[in-house]
Amino acid sequence: LVELIESGRIDSAATRELLSKYLLPMVEQGIDQLVLGCTHYPFLIPVIREIIPSGIKIIDPAPAVARHTREVLEENDGLNQSGEVPNYQFYTTGSIENIQKMLKGLTGIDQIVSHIADLS
Repeated sequence: LVELIESGRIDSAATRELLSKYLLPMVEQGIDQLVLGCTHYPFLIPVIREIIPSGIKIIDPAPAVARHTREVLEENDGLNQSGEVPNYQFYTTGSIENIQKMLKGLTGIDQIVSHIADLS
């Protein structure tokens, strides 16, 4: 799934097929909640919603993680208070081109990244 997300194929037939393979057995077992356990999964919520019944609640822990991250940064005087535009750096073991496409798709900004390093 991560490869499909990073390649920008979130809304593809391959993504739907793979999600169906993982989700439908859980639906058949009668789940009433689905907890997303990976930082990439919130990007899939629209597709997941198409696959699972509307009565199943999706729990996305990302907002809680973001709040906690802010708290840790505040406690350690790590928040950017300068008002300057941050210098973003991204590191990936995947394709640099794919992460640029993904970031553009998420932000709508052509060039958000000043530095991407390939860790593979």
